[in-house]
Amino acid sequence: MMKIQWAIEPTFRLEIRASRDEAILRFQAAIHAKNNHRLWSPHLTVYFIEGNDEDQCYLMGRFAPRPNLWVLTWIFYLAFFCIIFFAGIFAGSQCLVGQFPWGLAVVIATAILYASLFIASQIRSVPLQRSNRTPSRPTRSIVAGRRVG
Repeated sequence: MMKIQWAIEPTFRLEIRASRDEAILRFQAAIHAKNNHRLWSPHLTVYFIEGNDEDQCYLMGRFAPRPNLWVLTWIFYLAFFCIIFFAGIFAGSQCLVGQFPWGLAVVIATAILYASLFIASQIRSVPLQRSNRTPSRPTRSIVAGRRVG
């Protein structure tokens, strides 16, 4: 059985033995050379911070869901919650006036959709969390530095 870990947005920090400008140029060249992403692929956000020496900088990175996909997921959560809430009120009203509460079927069906969306979002995040907060091989080879934190 697969254990689901509850971690959000794995982050990493790399020390780079190059100036900030040189590291940015190398990173941009590597990114432009390999640009194959899908909508559901994790989004990498990077920041380059100057180090103490002239030939040192730090790459701060974070893997997270793409913002547009994240917003769409929360819109579905909100819509499902509203449907459950108002269908529940409607089903209660139907019970009070002695009618068959078919609104309860809407509540159950929407709750199943809500749970399915939640489970799907957790399954999609498990491979990302197995990385143990280590950047991918292309990122490590691009910056040619060592892991700091």
